[in-house]
Amino acid sequence: MTISMLWSEAIFVFIIKLNSLLPFLFSVLGIIFGWVGIKGEVRIGLLFINSLALIFYLFLFLLGTFGFKEL
Repeated sequence: MTISMLWSEAIFVFIIKLNSLLPFLFSVLGIIFGWVGIKGEVRIGLLFINSLALIFYLFLFLLGTFGFKEL
């Protein structure tokens, strides 16, 4: 494990501790800024990456919320 992996994990844990919905806000802001920002292939890449991040955060949020409950 490298220092950069620990640093990025620490940032992610810090953001999640602030509010569990904050990654959704960052993804939506990224989609909005990608939509109104630079033109061309960069725009498509920004929209695609931020959409994937939003889907990933939604999956993790739903898995953590509903996936581990005992019946």
